[in-house]
Amino acid sequence: MIGIATADFHGDVEKAEQVAEKAADEDADVIFVAGDVSDFNLEDPAQVAEEIVDVLKEHGQEIMAVPGNCDTPEVVRVLDTSGVSVHLKVKHIGRYDVVGMGGSNPTPFDTPLEFEEGVIESRLRELMNSAGEPVILLTHAPPRDTAVDKVEAGDHVGSEAIRKIVGEFQPKLHICAHIHEAAGEDELGNTRVINPGPGGTVVVEL
Repeated sequence: MIGIATADFHGDVEKAEQVAEKAADEDADVIFVAGDVSDFNLEDPAQVAEEIVDVLKEHGQEIMAVPGNCDTPEVVRVLDTSGVSVHLKVKHIGRYDVVGMGGSNPTPFDTPLEFEEGVIESRLRELMNSAGEPVILLTHAPPRDTAVDKVEAGDHVGSEAIRKIVGEFQPKLHICAHIHEAAGEDELGNTRVINPGPGGTVVVEL
């Protein structure tokens, strides 16, 4: 099975089109979207989210998405009603269970979808305990103190709770996003951690 990891469109439909084309070129089975599909600064975030979901569905891949911290409650509903949301859910694809949680740990910017670390840990623990092995973890926020959560100033701003959950449960793959300048990969024990970057694409063989 082939997956495409992507994230952080922030309403850029053209980036979504490029991702859809890449998925078609790679004959991918699934596109994982790690949040910030749209953006609260846009005039109609939900309408843009609908357009992006439609674009991603064009070539027949299954879409598994979580909202980001910049996605409004209306966008969260769009992902749900379109059948692509894995936010606070466990979904099965191939031999994997996909565990999803969108939003982020608190930021200085008071964005629409933020959770306290204790909430992130308790929700993810419940989901991971209900999932079968092997697991793909799909979150918007990255794990703390890794190569994929470091901002330009040098600070690590990822989620301590997500770091703890990854360390404890060791999912096969963790796809995250949020920190644009920290696109790349890292490893936490046996877990491959990927931040594809804004509109980026990483091909993962599953």
